[in-house]
Amino acid sequence: MRRARSPIALDFGEHRVKVVQLELRAGVVHVRAAADEPVVPGDAASLPARQLAAAQTALRRGRFAGRAARVALALDQVGTRHVRLPIAQLIATALPATIQLALVALALAVLIGIPSGIIATGLKKWMPTSRS
Repeated sequence: MRRARSPIALDFGEHRVKVVQLELRAGVVHVRAAADEPVVPGDAASLPARQLAAAQTALRRGRFAGRAARVALALDQVGTRHVRLPIAQLIATALPATIQLALVALALAVLIGIPSGIIATGLKKWMPTSRS
């Protein structure tokens, strides 16, 4: 039986490089290794080289394993790949959290709004009105 691949993802920022290696076990994706390395300050022209150096340092410091880690360490240039997910899958992933957030916001609005309205109505009796 062939062992599943553990891809390594690199996130290049101006100030930090984040590296993560994922692994599929029993149908669930787990983080196998992760590292976060600061990018050495410098001029804009040398940013790609500084980012690559930070990524290689992060790969060496982390507990990354397998062929993907060895290939990533040997890279002089890093290629990027965009992953496209079906829109239905994206919506299905975000929908439970969105509904939960909406319900909590509604509950807070009711808990704050109704007592505030009652208090405002009660204070209206005691507040002097201006007569012109």
